[in-house]
This record gives sequence, C-alpha cells and structure tokens, in this order.
Amino acid sequence: MKTTLKLPKCIIYGLPSDSKKDEVQEAIDLNFPNNNSPDLKFLFSVKGRMGKLHWVFQTPPEILKAIYQNKNKMFVNWESHKVKEFLSFRKCTRCQSYDHTTQKCDSHYPYCNFCAKNTCKSTVEAQSHHA
Repeated sequence: MKTTLKLPKCIIYGLPSDSKKDEVQEAIDLNFPNNNSPDLKFLFSVKGRMGKLHWVFQTPPEILKAIYQNKNKMFVNWESHKVKEFLSFRKCTRCQSYDHTTQKCDSHYPYCNFCAKNTCKSTVEAQSHHA
C-alpha cells in the first residue's frame, strides 16, 4: 500500500463574517507573492465568536514556513490576523475509534467513552463504574 504525504492545513482567525474565499485567496497572494502552487486549496469556514469567521485552507509547506517566519500573522484588508496550523481529529462516539465519525461507523455495539468496554448500559452505570 502506497502512502501519500498530506499537505498541512492552516486556519486564519478573526476575519469579518462577510469574508469570501476570493478575498482571502487574494490576501494570501499579496502576503506570499512567490506562491504559484496549485496545492493551495480552501477547505471550509468556521463560525467564530462575536460574528467572526475563520477560514481553513490546505497549503504547501513553503507557505507554512513563511507563515512561521512572519510570526504566525497575515494581513487581510489592512488588518493583521493570527494564522495557526490546523489540527483536527475525527473520533467516533460509538466505537471510540479515530478517523471516522458515528455516521460511517461499522460497529454494531456502542463502547464506553471512559473505559472502552461495550458492557456499560447507561450513563448512571458508566459514572459509578468509573468513579
């Protein structure tokens, strides 16, 4: 089985709620003018607090290195915004396994979130079982 390297993902925090993907793309092009990589892809946006928006994008390692050298800051529309590497782990709440969610789980029995046994029948039993 051949494994492929995944490109790093970054998140830009605190953008205005009406920010569009094209505006952020243009800001990345202005902040990193040597970027001509087709690997730069915007994945999704996340609602933040106080009406702010955060954008998650996949980037080549060169841009991630430039972001680190720029003290994890990027300018979008004359405002400085924090940029961090985005790490997200999916965990199934049924089988307690990683890399999938409950919607795509093949397990027929739910497992306890505390001890990973499938014998806990209720939350009361689970709480007393783990106290």
